[in-house]
Amino acid sequence: MKKNIMAILGCLCLSLTTTVYSNSTERRLYKDAVSMGMGGVGVSTIGYSFSAIHNPAALGLMADHDIAPFLSLGMSMNPEMFKLLNDVSGVAGGTQGFDSIDYDSLIGKAPKISANGPLSLGYMGKGFGFWTTTSSEAGMSIIENPDNILTQNGIDVSLNDLAKAGSEITGLGDNPTQAQIEDIINKYFGNDFTNAGLTDQDIKDFATEVGNDPNLIKTLLPKAKFDATAEITVNLAYGYRIPFSFLDDVSGLSFGATVRFSQRFKISTGDDHIPIDQLGDTFNNITDQVYQAGSISSDFGAALRIENFIFGVSLRDAFSTGYYWKNSDGVSGGMSDSKIDMSLDFGASYRFYFNSNFLQEVGVYVEFEDSLNEHESWLNKMRVGSEVKLFNFLDLRVGMYDTFITGGVGVGWKWFRMDFAYYRENYFNFFVSDQYYLNMTIGLDNSPQRKARSLQNQQQHDRIQAQALELVNSSLAGIGI
Repeated sequence: MKKNIMAILGCLCLSLTTTVYSNSTERRLYKDAVSMGMGGVGVSTIGYSFSAIHNPAALGLMADHDIAPFLSLGMSMNPEMFKLLNDVSGVAGGTQGFDSIDYDSLIGKAPKISANGPLSLGYMGKGFGFWTTTSSEAGMSIIENPDNILTQNGIDVSLNDLAKAGSEITGLGDNPTQAQIEDIINKYFGNDFTNAGLTDQDIKDFATEVGNDPNLIKTLLPKAKFDATAEITVNLAYGYRIPFSFLDDVSGLSFGATVRFSQRFKISTGDDHIPIDQLGDTFNNITDQVYQAGSISSDFGAALRIENFIFGVSLRDAFSTGYYWKNSDGVSGGMSDSKIDMSLDFGASYRFYFNSNFLQEVGVYVEFEDSLNEHESWLNKMRVGSEVKLFNFLDLRVGMYDTFITGGVGVGWKWFRMDFAYYRENYFNFFVSDQYYLNMTIGLDNSPQRKARSLQNQQQHDRIQAQALELVNSSLAGIGI
């Protein structure tokens, strides 16, 4: 059984993604290491594979770009997730007790693992874009049981102690004695009762309650929620630029639109967190909790470029994107219908260009994502980022995403790019997940400025060689050789 569970979880790691909060609202899954290294910006960028994903109008400004990422691989992970997956599989397989997980370390966190890839194909350039994405995450969140009568009465106990006490009490069978229960409660909660100003009599009274109602112990156990979601999308986009004759060739106003077909697959323990002692049953019956749903959605965008400035606005998932879930047998029910809410994003960027072998470009971005969301502050909506391009192959990035600092580094050489990013995801200001993201792309075009600089350097090298050869020939001719 454990091997089966590990196989399922391994598949999730490669092809599934989580929603650690209400299923009534879905999240966008695709993330790019370049964007996340710069704080998640995108609506005012051009020249990147993610630019048209954030704002289709970017395609209209890419007259001097061709981006053909015919293979893209991405992986995002929280280091805590691997251990948690192993522990959960042990609980499900019966080789570990549910008290073996370190719940205290997981409070306020949502460990997860995800993949952007494993295969993304596409072409973007000169107004037209076609691409596919496959994205996935799998993760778990742990919370205190809201019905815990100990914490309700000011008795501060650890989740680990609750799980251990619950495991020992349930292991006593159907008819534990009063003395056995008191010993376990004293062992794990005695100091907590004392610190709360309670007496030995209070412990005895609580032990009596547990003895009279064995199910009471379940109200003490922490709760867990596991979700995984995979998505495959096919995107067709077009952007048209209106040139400004009184400015340079790259300036202009662009409009764009994207039509997207999305197919999602989800495994979920349900809309709510469940007691941890039920995790084994949940995973043993995981095939009964596979759901799927499809949708057709659209994005609209506009971008204004005036020399080095770019101003962008994008209406993503216009009119909202709905998912009507059916289980693997094609029957509706068992999971609430959900949607991705419409999002209005806007922002601006400025790029400084330098004629140097050391420093080629510095970009600065300030954007606001999901500006219509009344539940988030403007600080949480802000996306701020900067990128420095060095040595014609090295990119250094920093940003702010959900009020947390992000960072990234990228290297690119001809047809190959590798990008790394660190960022922290925030779920309704309660759960956080530190993510490390690695993205590898074959076929991604470098920026036109770097291409122009490389060509200029090559031409200069060829010119110097020609002048040197001419000088040598002249010298040899002068001495009669």
